Amino acid sequence: MWRAYTSLGFLEYSFIETVEAMHPFHIIRAAGGALFLIGSLIMVYNLWMTVRAGGAELATELGLQAAQ
Repeated sequence: MWRAYTSLGFLEYSFIETVEAMHPFHIIRAAGGALFLIGSLIMVYNLWMTVRAGGAELATELGLQAAQ
């Protein structure tokens, strides 16, 4: 579609027609990007909770009082 030419050598489809034809693929790409973003946010939350909980457990293992 992007490289279709008329007999005179001009592009057969306009830019708008090409964008309209690509719309479903852009929706699929956006959905994939949203899944990637959600996975990254879950990773950041998991890392944050691990760091928060790690200090208290280490202090308990060493027999120290946790800072309050």
